[in-house]
Amino acid sequence: MQLHIGHDLTSVNPEPNGSLSGRGLLQRPYADRVCLAASYLAGELRLDPSFKQTCETFHVSPADLRKELRRRAALNGGNGSEGDPVDNLVALWAVLSAAERERVVRIISPGEVWDALSAVVA
Repeated sequence: MQLHIGHDLTSVNPEPNGSLSGRGLLQRPYADRVCLAASYLAGELRLDPSFKQTCETFHVSPADLRKELRRRAALNGGNGSEGDPVDNLVALWAVLSAAERERVVRIISPGEVWDALSAVVA
């Protein structure tokens, strides 16, 4: 394999904004990847890693990352805004496990939860 030093970054087609998607990165020729890696470390290129690459980088499971992303989306209505607190709580409750729900009730106070529940079912 021959590596050409001084490989031109424009020949590897990063996005116009100077970013590069991590998807398909391993299918690129080795010389292109070396050039991209150097550009990334020099601060000339922003890399947007794929979901799988993010999991590998942070050594987390895909299931746990998906769960955290769902939790965050529930908190902000999926659009980056704070949203209605009641809607946020309902959406978050939907993605919590039984153990997490029990923890929430303990933190809020079982008495307060019971009082609210009794007012709803009365």
